[in-house]
Amino acid sequence: MPPPPPPGSWQPQVVVVKQRSGCLTAFLIAVGVAILAAIGLFLLFAVALDKAAEKVEDSVGIAAIGDYDIALTSCAPDAVSHARASGTIENLSDKRQGFRITVRFTTPDNTLIAEESAHVDALEVGQTGTWTVVSFAKATADVACTIDRVNYTIFDNEE
Repeated sequence: MPPPPPPGSWQPQVVVVKQRSGCLTAFLIAVGVAILAAIGLFLLFAVALDKAAEKVEDSVGIAAIGDYDIALTSCAPDAVSHARASGTIENLSDKRQGFRITVRFTTPDNTLIAEESAHVDALEVGQTGTWTVVSFAKATADVACTIDRVNYTIFDNEE
């Protein structure tokens, strides 16, 4: 080892450079990637949820008039005086589809007795199915029936 320089002489300055470990940098990069991944997953989830909502809306809303042909063939009390209506429905849509038929039972003076519905299993394009709606409300022979509405049903559609 060399002897120390005499006092008052020039002494070289030693600069100590501390190197930081890459842990902090790696941590910050990992946090950034995690945040971007979370945002991406959230957006993907939002798009998937929107598509699912559209599918459900298309499957349970009021059926378009051109998607079916419906007929009311019978309206009378059954053997125990319950209001009963029946008929047929043809699937005119461009896909396999199920329907829900809602019938209003009224007295001759248009007083509501009951409003009930029935489901028709999925019908292929052009297929005709039968439906029957029965109410537990008592009815007389002069009960009137009207088809109130026809809805698509998610339970019996193409998926």
